Amino acid sequence: MNYNQQIVYVHRYLSGDMNNDEESVFNAWVDQDEHNRKLFFDISAIWESSKNTTPKIFAHSTALLRHKSKLVELVQEVEVRKSKEYKIFHIRPWAAVAASLAIFAVGWFIFSYNLGQTYNSSLGLFASLSDGSKVWMKEGSSINYLEKAKERKIKLKGKAYFDVQKDKLKPFIINAEGIKVEVVGTIFTVDSETKTVFVKEGLVEVTFDNKKTVLSENQFIKLDEDKEYKVEDRVFETGALWFNENLSFNKTPFDIVVNDISAYFNVKFILPQGKDWTNCTFTSGSLKSNTIEEILTTLRLTYELEYVKVGEKDYKVSKIKCR
Repeated sequence: MNYNQQIVYVHRYLSGDMNNDEESVFNAWVDQDEHNRKLFFDISAIWESSKNTTPKIFAHSTALLRHKSKLVELVQEVEVRKSKEYKIFHIRPWAAVAASLAIFAVGWFIFSYNLGQTYNSSLGLFASLSDGSKVWMKEGSSINYLEKAKERKIKLKGKAYFDVQKDKLKPFIINAEGIKVEVVGTIFTVDSETKTVFVKEGLVEVTFDNKKTVLSENQFIKLDEDKEYKVEDRVFETGALWFNENLSFNKTPFDIVVNDISAYFNVKFILPQGKDWTNCTFTSGSLKSNTIEEILTTLRLTYELEYVKVGEKDYKVSKIKCR
């Protein structure tokens, strides 16, 4: 989790927006290292200083107003002391930081909690969701993800491949322009335009036109309002996907290799111009369980690759030695 996600995570716990299992995971996270403990204690202190009791239901707007009021009081305190004592008086650093952090964190929490996170294929085919699920969108597609206390919700436009993190207590529900898909953890594709669902692993419950159907591994369905639809048995071919699902290569030209890695991890490689990659090939087993750093190490050892990281997700390659 990045810093903003950690702040939201702590606020979810303090607002009572976690079940028992989630609270156990949260407590383990707090005890994991000193940074987590300090962040939890700092935000807890902000909560305690701004209210007398903690409501069981987190009132977002009320909490935000309360934190803003706290900051205003601190500013007014400064002005009063300045007028009485005729000297410059600064807000205590910890109080200023705490108040600013509280307003930012609660504002971010409200935005994230109510609106969810939107991912668009024009910005990258791959989306890593906060629950650990992974989504690969086909070009021209988009998703909106919203995680609540008892469910995970997706709005899909276009086509996407889902690898859903299993959580029996929080079903994963997709609304795809008339199609409702519900799972607890499995792998499948959904296409809102062609009205199709294809299951690679596990069980998938599909609801369309008030009819409910359950699909299992290697089953496909095309939904049509004007016709009776039925489940078909088909072998799920990963080779037919728009991305390299297994990240495996067999004498694959280097430019295609980095394109596949880019799509899988939502990063970008900037390659030297004017080079013929036909004879610069790469062969490996599946790399899908590796991190991007581990894959870069493999490429560096294979090609004596030299590169620099430009920005957060871009890699500029300056040297490649093909064998």
